[in-house]
Amino acid sequence: MIEHQVRVYINGLLAYILTSTLDRLPELVIGHLRTERVIRTADDVESLNVEDGGQTAYVTLRDRTPCLEAAQPERCSSSESKICAFSTACQPRYPLEPIKSIHFEMRWIFRLADALGDKNLLPLYGETHNSHCCMLMRDGEILVRIEDVGRHNALDKVVGWALMNNVPLDRCIVFTTGRLAEDMVQKVVAAGIPVLVTKAMPTDQAIQLAHRHNITMICAAHSDGLKILIKSGAEFFDEDAEPTLAV
Repeated sequence: MIEHQVRVYINGLLAYILTSTLDRLPELVIGHLRTERVIRTADDVESLNVEDGGQTAYVTLRDRTPCLEAAQPERCSSSESKICAFSTACQPRYPLEPIKSIHFEMRWIFRLADALGDKNLLPLYGETHNSHCCMLMRDGEILVRIEDVGRHNALDKVVGWALMNNVPLDRCIVFTTGRLAEDMVQKVVAAGIPVLVTKAMPTDQAIQLAHRHNITMICAAHSDGLKILIKSGAEFFDEDAEPTLAV
């Protein structure tokens, strides 16, 4: 598993140095801009060019209003909680939008958990169990599965994929293998995704943030059981669900 740094320029100015795997860099950049609330849709990006063998990404926004502040760059590891190279580099342009609840079936969650065991679908995770992956689901269908060295990057990449493929995130469920700290939930809130699932567990601040923004949070999700920490909106239990549900 190889770490790769990509320098992201926005309107000609260095904004981020992201540490990730080399694949799906356009999705990473677009998704990161969305979860940092720099853009709302892919249409907010006039152009995106990845050059130098993936070492540099040049982004031009349709709105040329400066969003960068002068700052000194610092290298950040993918294992750290924030992968922005400048602590105040790119200010959010858009406010957070209210998150509306969606109806879903509990068997969809077990379907996501079961997908982790398929090495053909997630070869890096299946081989090493030392990477992170994210999956995006809508109406019971897994739309995309993406792996990365970092849990933040994997989340950004599925968000970017959705934007680039015109998939409405407010109708989606996102599954992550990563631990849910507050910064991960912040990304989900910024993306407007109503249901967040992880095979791991969250921090207390992550739970509080998800509750404030009406996000349904499901943790310790495995094929034989799960824990529902926050239940927002409509009823979603299956009457014939056999695996253990802990609320």
